[in-house]
Amino acid sequence: MGLISHGFRSIDGDVLRRTLRRLKAQGDSANGTVAEKVHLVEELDSFPLGRWLLRNRGGLNAKWTDYLISSAPPREQLSCDLERFLVYEAPTVLATRERFGHYQESMQTELPRVHRVASIPCGRMADLLTLDYGDSQDTEILGLDLDQEALQSAHDLAERQGLAGQVRLRRADAWAMQLAPEFDMITTNGLTIYEPSDGRVAELYQRLAAGLVPGGLLVSAYLTPPPSFGPESPWDLEAVNLDALRLQASIFGDICDAAWMNYRTEAVLAPIFEAAGLRIERTLWDTARAFPTVLLRKV
Repeated sequence: MGLISHGFRSIDGDVLRRTLRRLKAQGDSANGTVAEKVHLVEELDSFPLGRWLLRNRGGLNAKWTDYLISSAPPREQLSCDLERFLVYEAPTVLATRERFGHYQESMQTELPRVHRVASIPCGRMADLLTLDYGDSQDTEILGLDLDQEALQSAHDLAERQGLAGQVRLRRADAWAMQLAPEFDMITTNGLTIYEPSDGRVAELYQRLAAGLVPGGLLVSAYLTPPPSFGPESPWDLEAVNLDALRLQASIFGDICDAAWMNYRTEAVLAPIFEAAGLRIERTLWDTARAFPTVLLRKV
């Protein structure tokens, strides 16, 4: 199976022509006029992050995920207002940054009880590799990812953090992996938001749960439906800039036709977790209630 977050390799001219055709076919919408969106396409094509989003349907690889979430340059060093918006104002990016913090806090708390931990998919693995391993120097860390560039990036970061001796990296498809029940903690993020099939999501959680020892912890997250999806949305609109939400919808929805916009509620996921033998221990909500972290204990 190919990468589901990125991997499109059309040349820029083809991408731009295809995008412009789609926008003209859509016509004006609540997110802006065709002319406004064409102007946004031109702006996106003026800086590297924007060009990446256009080429890859709004998906992010390890490099750009790290750029947006944990190592973005200061606002004044960014190239234009649109890039500043994407990094520092887009509601889902802000929620993802909060999600990253919740992951780190939860894993750091659990770490003293962990002998083996896995990150699936690992990406650059900044959430795990930047924890404090002061009293956990014998913790074994597995990173599994289908993207070879991500694995190399994780290897480089492990070396810089002095953790290379504790880290094993493996290239594999998460839906094809066979894990033995040997991990005290597994962290996973970034796959289910690209997967529209609840059945495939259920299969993934079954495979992840199979790798946990009884009582082991799975740290996961999911995107909740935004307000436009109706009353099932749990978003706190008082915590969201609605103009920023519309601009985000224009960029990722109308322009990029983003592949990651697969939303779920706890009501949908709870039976999936239960069927995998996972109990919801705690849900950690971001401010907007858009990207909750869920701590799942294997029963």
